[in-house]
Amino acid sequence: MTVEGTAYKVLYKETGLVPKYMKQFAVFADIHRDPRARVVGIGYYTIICDNDLIPQSGQTQLNAMFVPLTDIPALAFDHDIVRKQAYKQLQKDIE
Repeated sequence: MTVEGTAYKVLYKETGLVPKYMKQFAVFADIHRDPRARVVGIGYYTIICDNDLIPQSGQTQLNAMFVPLTDIPALAFDHDIVRKQAYKQLQKDIE
């Protein structure tokens, strides 16, 4: 399976959402990004147009939900950096 295919699969498994569009925006490979092991992450963002979509809780997320960007609590590891970079890239792509 491709990396992009895996991203779609994980998003579906954890939220029940199937986006029509997904874009890779960065690779995260800092040696210390996860204290448990060396982890390389590939960041994707997606645009979901339908306001009526309700994410479903997945295998690792007990309460999947949409929240305003300004209301996202602190995230684990370097995921705040990933989120901020995704937002910056989305703004750039929209321009």
